[in-house]
Amino acid sequence: YPPSFSKRFTSKNMMKFWANFARFGSPGKSTNSVLWEPYEANAMYSNYLILDKKRNLKMHKDSISMESLTLELENDKRVNDLERCVLLMQIFTYIGEDLYDELIKNTSQNCDREESQRFVEENASYIEY
Repeated sequence: YPPSFSKRFTSKNMMKFWANFARFGSPGKSTNSVLWEPYEANAMYSNYLILDKKRNLKMHKDSISMESLTLELENDKRVNDLERCVLLMQIFTYIGEDLYDELIKNTSQNCDREESQRFVEENASYIEY
């Protein structure tokens, strides 16, 4: 965030959440009364807090799986084919076990693992991972 109301709002709320967590074991409510609900590991839907501008700060429930992430990325028009392949390679290799060879077959992408890895290595000073 650049210096702005949104940056101050997010910073103020994060400090409040951390202080509440340290004091009470729960992050509690934001300054605009959004309750940060507990994460439930075995729930059908994962819930998480979206930290954003005041009007967008909210709890969100989602059923996220490797398959749903892959499908969402495949349909995302904000990235080009190389970027998509790099993101798929990172998701399939950096999260949990290396399942690239198994999972890439289930996509409609024509990705080359070595090309994606080379891109990451060549741009390592620009990509934080």
